[in-house]
Amino acid sequence: MTIVTVYAWTNGMVAVFDDHGQQVPDLQGRLSERKAMILESAGEDVLFHYARWGGEVMRLSRDEFLRLHVDPVGSGTGVV
Repeated sequence: MTIVTVYAWTNGMVAVFDDHGQQVPDLQGRLSERKAMILESAGEDVLFHYARWGGEVMRLSRDEFLRLHVDPVGSGTGVV
């Protein structure tokens, strides 16, 4: 399995997709609980995103993803 795309959502959840377009359940869930595992498993070519459901999607660098802090309530959300 090769991780291709990661979406961190404004509600604090993260979705991870492999090279077949399939979700990777072991790496999905709360961003705060899964971030380290994702970064350990992610190669250099992984596309990181920060997204609002049904809205804006912002591309993130690996460093921005590393620094990303998501407050599920909506205050203080973003890259710190």
